[in-house]
This record gives sequence, C-alpha cells and structure tokens, in this order.
Amino acid sequence: MTTSFRLLGCLCSAIAIAGVAIGCGDDTDDTDNNAQTGSDASVSERGGTGGSRTTGTGGARASAGRSGGATAGAGVQPAAGAGAPPVGVGGRSATAGTGGSQPPGGAGVDAGARLSDAQILAVTTAANTGEIQLGAIALSTARLASVRDFAQQMVTAHGAAQERQTGLAQSLRITPVENSVSTQLEQEAARIGVMLQQAALDTFDVSYMRSQVDIHTRVLALFDELLLPNVTEISLRTDLTLTRGDVQDHLRQAQALLVTVQQTPIDLDAGAEDAGR
Repeated sequence: MTTSFRLLGCLCSAIAIAGVAIGCGDDTDDTDNNAQTGSDASVSERGGTGGSRTTGTGGARASAGRSGGATAGAGVQPAAGAGAPPVGVGGRSATAGTGGSQPPGGAGVDAGARLSDAQILAVTTAANTGEIQLGAIALSTARLASVRDFAQQMVTAHGAAQERQTGLAQSLRITPVENSVSTQLEQEAARIGVMLQQAALDTFDVSYMRSQVDIHTRVLALFDELLLPNVTEISLRTDLTLTRGDVQDHLRQAQALLVTVQQTPIDLDAGAEDAGR
C-alpha cells in the first residue's frame, strides 16, 4: 500500500512536472505567438506606417499643392531682379496684357491700362515735342540732304500736329495731365538727343535714322495699344486716327531712308550743298 501511494505520488509529481512542462511549453508557444503577433503587429504597424506615409505623403503633397496654389494665388512678387514681367494696371502683367509679347518697339503697354483724355493729350504732346527737338538737332548736324529733308518734315508735321491738338484741347477745355507714359517719352527723347549730340559726324545720319525708326515704331504701338482704345471724346479720336496715319507713314519713310543711308558713305569733306554747312 505504501509502495502504491509512493508510485501514485511519483505519478502525480510526474504529471505535475509534465503539466509544468506543458505549461511552460504553452507559455513559450504563447510567447512565440505573442512575439509573432507582436512582429505581425509591427509589420502591420509598418504597413500602416507605410500606408500612413503614403497617405501622409499624398496629404503632404496635397498640402504642398494647396500651399503652392495659395502662394500663386496670393500674387506674391518674385524678388527684385528675378526676371519678373512688369506689372501693369490692376496687377496684370504687361506682357500678358499684350498677348504674351511686347508691342513693337518695346512699348511695354498693358492692353488693360487706362488713360483719360487729358493723359492722352499729354502723351501726344510729349511725342510731338520730342520729334521736333530731335529734328532740330538733325537739321544742324546731318551730312546728307535726304536726312535733313526728313528731319525738316518731322519738325513741320509734328509741329502742325502739336498746334492742332493744342487747339483741340482748348476747345474741349481739357488740360493735359502728365503720366508715366508721357514722362517716359520725354526721358527717351532727352536720352536720344544727348546720344545724337555726342555722335561722330560720320555716324550721325545713321544714328538719327535708326532713332526715328525706333521712336515711330514705339509711338505707333502706343496709338494702337493705349491711346485709341482709351480715348472718349469723338473729336479727339478723329484727330488721333489722323495722327496715327501720319506716324505710320513716317515710320515707312524712316525705314526706307535708313537702308539708303546705311549704304551711303559719308564724305566729311563734302561741300556746303551736300553737308548743309
């Protein structure tokens, strides 16, 4: 009996030990499973992170897109010297305003710009005055009779246009108002005047005719892009239309004469008839 109890005790111990072993095995399995589960969770988390990253990246991109759009829409100007196009009236680009290109002669006019009739008269006054001043310089310096004849024509034609437009302004009771365009024309005429006065005698005729091509091209663009689209007084519009036709004729003459002058050698020893001295 004692022996039986001992065997039973051993058996229970063995069973207990086995149970512990089994329990340990289960714990190990559970640990492994937990580790695996944790690994899977990590993988899942990494996968989730990957998804989050993808989503986050997409979100960041979307955010960047929105930020970029906000920046673009905010009208932030690039830093000075960044090559940004000039801004015209209403914040529009002058280049965009003219169909993406500068008007002939680099007039740089915003097609959406607005000038009053008083400002328009200041622009035409500046253009006429500049032509008269440059023509006077050419009359006293040009070596070729054809160039002096053209200069005289400019003095006469633009003098008549100026007198006509002054009378029109008086009849309409409009006082010309200076503006950025008229000021720019005045400054340009002054710059060209200095350049011509400093030009060598053998290059003066070509320099003057080149300036005439440039100026008339520029002024013609001003008529088409700014003056005629903005004028309101009917009588002033009629006069501007007439003047525009004269400017176009002057441009054609200047272009043709420039070609001839460039091909004509200047004789500094020419007599009074040829040199006008």
